[in-house]
Amino acid sequence: MLRRILPAMLLAVLLSGCFGHPAGSVQPGDLVDFNIRATHPQTGLLIVDANAADIPVGVAGSPFPPAVGRALIGASVNETVRVRTEVDPAVTFAQQQTVPRTLQVLPRSQTAQGNAQVGETRWVQVNAERGPAYAFTVAQTVVSVERRQAEATVTAHANGTKILEASGVADVTRLVDGSPAVSERPFSIVQNVTGVATFQDMTAGDTRAVPYEPTLVTVRRSVTDATETRKEAPGYGGYLVLEEDEDVLRIRIDPVEGFVWIVLGSQSPLGFPPGAMRVHEVREDEVVMAYSGSQFAGITGQAADVEFTISGIHTPEVESDNHAVGHSPVLKSPRPPAAAATDGHTDHTH
Repeated sequence: MLRRILPAMLLAVLLSGCFGHPAGSVQPGDLVDFNIRATHPQTGLLIVDANAADIPVGVAGSPFPPAVGRALIGASVNETVRVRTEVDPAVTFAQQQTVPRTLQVLPRSQTAQGNAQVGETRWVQVNAERGPAYAFTVAQTVVSVERRQAEATVTAHANGTKILEASGVADVTRLVDGSPAVSERPFSIVQNVTGVATFQDMTAGDTRAVPYEPTLVTVRRSVTDATETRKEAPGYGGYLVLEEDEDVLRIRIDPVEGFVWIVLGSQSPLGFPPGAMRVHEVREDEVVMAYSGSQFAGITGQAADVEFTISGIHTPEVESDNHAVGHSPVLKSPRPPAAAATDGHTDHTH
């Protein structure tokens, strides 16, 4: 009786798909599409947040270390797999590049044409040309206003007879938006030509142009208690810090030695090519970066907390045993927002 029961049980298991890996899940040699998000275990710095397509799993030529391959085998579409990678000693970062740690030096005081009152304060961004993610917001206060005035005489005629002649002094200003400002009566600036203010009597029509210099406003930028002076910047190898002294503001790199991050496309603010960058050495005024052409070195050249969300599984054409055909692993950005989890979404941590 036992001999009859065992074959029947084995057949039931095979038909149910419960033997080995579930039907439709990742099998060794499959090509997998996924979203990948990896962070540095000690600091939480983002290593990568991107897409990948047609990446081989569990075979020779896979970019993943064995622990990642084992974690992905058996995963299904919409499943999220989490794994901690360890340093692979075989990963190398051969090319090196030295980068100055001071990215930007900005004067604290600036003078420009404008129209403002002493003591006015507003918040402005510095370093914004490198992108809002790397900009710091500081307080900018008006510390002086040097008003310039022009003197003019206007006349009005009726039927060839002068009926009015008036002289006066008017403030000459230019608003922040570049428009000329209106002065007090009896004159107003009605035209703004380079170096010339045209005055017009408020009650007569004749005008006379006179040279002028615009009002100058001096502002001073300051770090306050509300200013964020340190922010995560993995694209620079760690953090950016905002420093202040008497005359200038400085934005500097505060790198994390040994940190590796992945460069996607042309996203690197330091101009690095696609691949993986490692903080090789930190010096007082510069940092030495090392480069690997493999983007996946970002998760194999250091310990990393990696999250994979499977979006597709494909069976490849096979050239020979355990080798997928025509594959070149590439990570792409930007990473689209993750789709809302369905009832079938699962979450596994390895």
